[in-house]
Amino acid sequence: MVRITLLNKGSKGSEPCRLLCVVKKIGTSNVARQKHFKVQPLTAKSSGILIIHLDDILPKSVRAAETTFKLMVDSQKTISESNENNNVHVHTGASQPDLRIVGFVFPAAGPSTATEVKIANIGSSSSSPCRLLLTVGEIEGTKVNRKKMVAVPKLNGMQATVVTVDAASILPGGVALSKTHFRLTVDATKHVDESNEQNNNAYHKP
Repeated sequence: MVRITLLNKGSKGSEPCRLLCVVKKIGTSNVARQKHFKVQPLTAKSSGILIIHLDDILPKSVRAAETTFKLMVDSQKTISESNENNNVHVHTGASQPDLRIVGFVFPAAGPSTATEVKIANIGSSSSSPCRLLLTVGEIEGTKVNRKKMVAVPKLNGMQATVVTVDAASILPGGVALSKTHFRLTVDATKHVDESNEQNNNAYHKP
């Protein structure tokens, strides 16, 4: 099964059309298996979900995520669009890590300058060790740009860890980290090649 989000970015509703899925590679073997699916009309500036099943063109032991496939919406060119060049998406099936900040807390028993950050690898392969960056952007109404970096260990696929960041060295005396504006960035040095590079930040406003 593949869950697809389709978006009509235009100012006019679309007509029904077809989506073509072409499986190009299973494992290391090149194939050419395809299947069409109906796409319902979408109103202007709206999105919709299409769920497709590839059971009849894939071996039973193979997951769709492990294949290389191409999706083409309006594959029969029945809709006249303002942009005909953004109808294709290719999934490579590559196994990659995906680091994400799940959340953070200010421990009651620890120093007020510290936060405990939960980091998860929600990808399907292991990540290498990397760095977590704390950037304090505002202290008591004053804009600043103070940074603290800490190490993040290697994480296996679907594994999480908690990293403690103590910002005492970059905060004025008596200022609690929870009272500042800050950003947390995992893999701040872009050392890990991830399947999604857009979910590495978390923000705090007091």
